[in-house]
Amino acid sequence: MAEGQTPGSVPPWLRQGADRGVPTTAKAPSAPAPVSTAPVAETAVAEAPAAAPAKKKKAKLLAVVHMEGCTGCDVCVEFCPVDCIYHIPGPEHIIDVNPHAAVNGVVMIDENVCIGCKLCAKYCPWETIEMIDSDVLEEARSMGLAY
Repeated sequence: MAEGQTPGSVPPWLRQGADRGVPTTAKAPSAPAPVSTAPVAETAVAEAPAAAPAKKKKAKLLAVVHMEGCTGCDVCVEFCPVDCIYHIPGPEHIIDVNPHAAVNGVVMIDENVCIGCKLCAKYCPWETIEMIDSDVLEEARSMGLAY
């Protein structure tokens, strides 16, 4: 058991929101947070993730998923520091080129929240996430082109 962790407490990677962070400064020990008596698996399923807040300034680079190659493995979701990647059912129009989409679904990136950190593109095992300049992406979409 990790130091400072009490039996039955929820590990940091399963906590929600501000409870997830680790303090960076040394503080006097405080009373432990109340521990939920519900099993962890039920808690994780019962609580839908809240949408991440939109950022004030647009990132220079934005992540774009090429859904034709996405297998729905969710590796990128685990590495996203701002939780802007969502697992969705596979779009019907790509089932012919990506049969995985019918079974596993694909991922979608909320560009209003993406900070352009490149972690999703770096760790995608299928290399289906591309970092694109936000100005180029906006121009392409204004001309009706899909990226």
